[in-house]
Amino acid sequence: MIKNIVFDFGNVIVKFDVYRILDICSGYHNEHLKEIILHDIDGFDKGIYTNDEYRHKCLELASINEKQAINDYFDSWYKVLENINEVQEWIKELKEDGYKLYLLSNAPDIFEDHLDDYPILKIFDGLLFSGPIHMIKPNHDIYEYFIEKFGLNKEECIFIDDKKLNVDAAIEVGIPAIVYQNNLDEIKKKIGL
Repeated sequence: MIKNIVFDFGNVIVKFDVYRILDICSGYHNEHLKEIILHDIDGFDKGIYTNDEYRHKCLELASINEKQAINDYFDSWYKVLENINEVQEWIKELKEDGYKLYLLSNAPDIFEDHLDDYPILKIFDGLLFSGPIHMIKPNHDIYEYFIEKFGLNKEECIFIDDKKLNVDAAIEVGIPAIVYQNNLDEIKKKIGL
C-alpha cells in the first residue's frame, strides 16, 4: 500500500530549462553557454563546488561575450524555476488525502537557502537535496540514506523522477518508481492514485 509519494524536483515539480533561465536572467543564450553551465552539473549537484566555485569554473570556459550571461545565470538560476502546475495541484490533493510527501532531488547546496521561493515545498514532510550530503542520484547510497533518514518502508513509497536512470536505480534498491514526462494521468492510473 502506498503511503509516501517521493518526488524529484527539477522537471517534475518545476521546469529546469537552461535556455529559459538564461533568457530570464540575461536575455542571452546559445548552445555553448548551455554546454558550459552543464559541463560538470553532477559535481555541482553533489556539493563538490559552491555556487560561486562552479560559476568561476564556468567563467573559465566562457568567451568574453558570454561572461556576463554566466554571471547573471549564477546570480539567480535557483529562484526563477517555472512551476509545473499540474503536478503541484496533484501534490496539494495528495496532501489533503493524507499521503506523506517527500522530495529527493539532485540540487547544489545553494538551493536549500532559497526554499521560500517555492511555497509548494512547505507542505512536504521531508526534503533531501544531494549537495549538502555529497551523494547523488542514481547512486544507490542516496536512496538508502533517504529511506533511513525518514524512517520509511520502501514498499510503501512511490518515487517519481523525470530521468529513467534515476527511476531504475530506485527500483534496484527496492523502491517502486515511475518516470514523469508530462504523463501525469498515466502515472495516476499506474499507481492507482
